[in-house]
Amino acid sequence: MNKVFLQEYHAFSLLKRFNIPFAPYSFVDQRCKETGNLGIDRAVIRAPNCPLRIVARDELKTLVSELLETIASDEKIVIIPEIECEKRYRIWAKCTMDQAEIGICEEGGKEYTEQIAEIHSLYPFQMRRLLSHLSLTTDEKNRLKTIIQGLERAFIRLDAVAIELSPVGLSEDGLFHVLGASMYIDQNALFRQKEIAYFVKIAKKPFWYTRLEGNIGCMANGQGLVEATADLVESAGAAAACMVSIGEQFAEKDFVEAFRFLQEEKEVQYIFINLFTGIKSCEKIAKWIKKYVVKSDCTKKVVLRLDGTEGNEGNRLLQHIKPWFYVARTCKQSASTLKKVLEK
Repeated sequence: MNKVFLQEYHAFSLLKRFNIPFAPYSFVDQRCKETGNLGIDRAVIRAPNCPLRIVARDELKTLVSELLETIASDEKIVIIPEIECEKRYRIWAKCTMDQAEIGICEEGGKEYTEQIAEIHSLYPFQMRRLLSHLSLTTDEKNRLKTIIQGLERAFIRLDAVAIELSPVGLSEDGLFHVLGASMYIDQNALFRQKEIAYFVKIAKKPFWYTRLEGNIGCMANGQGLVEATADLVESAGAAAACMVSIGEQFAEKDFVEAFRFLQEEKEVQYIFINLFTGIKSCEKIAKWIKKYVVKSDCTKKVVLRLDGTEGNEGNRLLQHIKPWFYVARTCKQSASTLKKVLEK
């Protein structure tokens, strides 16, 4: 079975809808770099493709800043307060060869499983049998039962191949706190799971990307120029819907992928491209752009600023190639052009 792995921050967001009792957590990404006052002495840090880290409060900000440099723009770091737990459990739901199972085990203990049909939940007697293996009070078993039922619903409704909650801590007050989660989704079911399909689509993009709240899709080559582009959009009285960086050493395919992405984004009504080529020839890049734009059926108005080596030649090639395609040489000119386009 082909399966797709979801990053932990996606798993947290999806599973919370099924009343999974996650410990109070916060997300940090490129747009929200502040860890804030979480009121905790020690925190568990979970970042994409990084080992789990536990740090003291005075080390938190430094570590998060370092981890932000290693993740993509659409990825998030999960910060969870470290909770003192009397016991820790691992709970899972997964597909085997021809059936599905729900399982549970105490940390370092024996695994207990019950088989289920993929479109059903555990029968009441199976749930009782599964929980009977654990040394818990009646109230604690009822709370754990609620978690398992939420896991079952998520497993079925999200077309999951495997979901694991680990660790699930039992605190002194008898409450359970889910401190980690991992998920695999059936790749053949992505057509039903539109939100998850979007996560997967973004993860495969060969460029840096972040979503904002405006209506202008911005593309630039390099992180510094991305920030300058956001300022230009603001000076034109508008706001960016998303920011895309194709990197300083971008190739033709990088531009085409990014441009196509901005075309397809529903929130993007206008496209603003800001490229400074440095020693790379603007004329060569203009030929790439012209080849793609001429063939494009884009219905959105595009403003392009292209500058660098052989900038005049590059801009000359791009003049009047499409009625919806506007060209400017300087940042000031591009902001002015964008403003006029928005006013039309």
